[in-house]
Amino acid sequence: MRPGAAEGAPVAVGLAPATRTVKIDNRAVTGAPGTPSTLAVNRAEGAGTIVVSGSYPAGAAAYTTLRTVENPSLYAADVFRSALRKHGVQVKGATERGRTPKRSAVLAARSSMPLSRLMVPFLKLSNNMVAETLVKAIGREKAGKGSWTAGLPVVEKYARGQGVPIARLKMADGSGLSRENRTTAQDVSTILRKAQGAPWFGTWYRALPVAGDPDRLDGGTLRSRMQNTPAAGNVHAKTGTLTGASALSGYVTDASGRRLVFSVVLNGYQGAAPKDIEDRIAIRLAGETPPRSGRSAPPGTPRSWSAPGSAAADRLTRPTTGGARGRTRPAGAGHPWFRGT
Repeated sequence: MRPGAAEGAPVAVGLAPATRTVKIDNRAVTGAPGTPSTLAVNRAEGAGTIVVSGSYPAGAAAYTTLRTVENPSLYAADVFRSALRKHGVQVKGATERGRTPKRSAVLAARSSMPLSRLMVPFLKLSNNMVAETLVKAIGREKAGKGSWTAGLPVVEKYARGQGVPIARLKMADGSGLSRENRTTAQDVSTILRKAQGAPWFGTWYRALPVAGDPDRLDGGTLRSRMQNTPAAGNVHAKTGTLTGASALSGYVTDASGRRLVFSVVLNGYQGAAPKDIEDRIAIRLAGETPPRSGRSAPPGTPRSWSAPGSAAADRLTRPTTGGARGRTRPAGAGHPWFRGT
């Protein structure tokens, strides 16, 4: 998106890569120079049209954002077809979904990036599509079927092997978006603590969002949180948000240099998600007493506490094994099982 040549002109909007499977409804106009941007880019659930609205000031730099598409497979096929055409390859027939004919010959194949690299955009940006795909890939690898029903038992077996009572864990999908998913902060902490002894821990740790780091592929979903506090550049943690549910779980290094494991899960609250409580807990563990306001923990509160008036659950455990420590960043690998947006 780019502002028009003058105030009142339409904002220029385009897709990269170009595709016919996604339509744009451009309602955005160019605002006066120096005015704040009110751009909004939304796609209604089930719709194939992205609506761009609001005002974007004249003279502002081009703005790029990511949005999902309604039908990823047709989108990919359309982009691929266009790329072939640009290289002089003629493609006959319509682009449609269906099962590959048995006698088809493979002309080319492309494998995804290794899991160690995929962990970075997956966890930093909280990509739910990657989460779902990984669980189904696990099912195909272990049971020959790429589905939730094949993949989820494998993930549950892994959790059970790490010490999570299976009666306290219920999984319905890969991303954690289903309301049927159930676990506890204690069990999340158990998995995070045990992960420190795994050979892939360093890659996994660096792939987690880093509090207060403004770089999108470093700070991820924590890039604007806990800035200018001891938690900034220190907390490596995964966010989780649904309507009425919010969570933050990961690692923080305290003032003495110990890496601590923590998990905060809040349910059943009303109003905006209480991310401030999560941040205050992480800042406190990093070595600073946060301001006493709202529902933050009072001085002298034990390390495991629930905020008054909420269904908060916080669990802190000490690490028992080594691994990456301190304020390191990027790269990635791990096990995709605590997720959400």
